[in-house]
Amino acid sequence: MIGIILTKKFMNNEIKSGSQILDDFFNEIEQLPKINSKVAKVFKSLYEKGKLTDTNVKNELQTVRESNDADKN
Repeated sequence: MIGIILTKKFMNNEIKSGSQILDDFFNEIEQLPKINSKVAKVFKSLYEKGKLTDTNVKNELQTVRESNDADKN
């Protein structure tokens, strides 16, 4: 996934910082194919808040799982 974005970003010969690459990735994550929209929103939100940590990701993904299970019932 990130390879697709990196390829598009470097095709124009513009050199970007790591921070710019991450910003681009998380701004486009919801449009990537085969990405669950709820999961994409979780990652984007955590990144924007500066809270993209292992613990926060685990907690938020658990919330998404529980929400999906509740939707099935």
